[in-house]
Amino acid sequence: MTLSRVIEALLFSAQKPLSIREITTAIKSAEGDDSPNEFARVREAEVAAAIEQLRTEYVEQGGVFQLIEKAEGWQLATDPKYAPWVRQLFPAPKPARLSAPALETLAIIAYRQPITRADVEAVRGVNIDGVLQTLMERGGSGSRREHRWRAANIDGARSRQNCRTRRNPGATASV
Repeated sequence: MTLSRVIEALLFSAQKPLSIREITTAIKSAEGDDSPNEFARVREAEVAAAIEQLRTEYVEQGGVFQLIEKAEGWQLATDPKYAPWVRQLFPAPKPARLSAPALETLAIIAYRQPITRADVEAVRGVNIDGVLQTLMERGGSGSRREHRWRAANIDGARSRQNCRTRRNPGATASV
């Protein structure tokens, strides 16, 4: 067993790029069932050298894998020339379709901004909790934090708009 093969096993098993420090820590903290850890005193410089050795081996062999360095660390990846075949394992996601109630709710919100939840429910004539939750989850634009803020504050949109226009008559607000 060599250091480069241990690193190769770690990179193959990792779900994200690993930094040299993470690899070194994993190697040092490993405990064998039947034998002591022969790499317990490995240094980051030795790990870096072993990674370069592995990278050179992959280039010289011309195999299907390559060792790439990313901002977060090192990662084992398939050579891009095999992409047409590998891509077949990961079909493109189908676009999410909105239900008729969700489209109706969006149309009301777009047409009558700013609007409160109660106003939308009055126009639609039904409770919109589930539809609004779905729309917030599928928001598409903005961050999750922004969507949570919008969900928490949709009821207060009208009152915020009223407060802003009292302070500044030319101001408007939208949800």
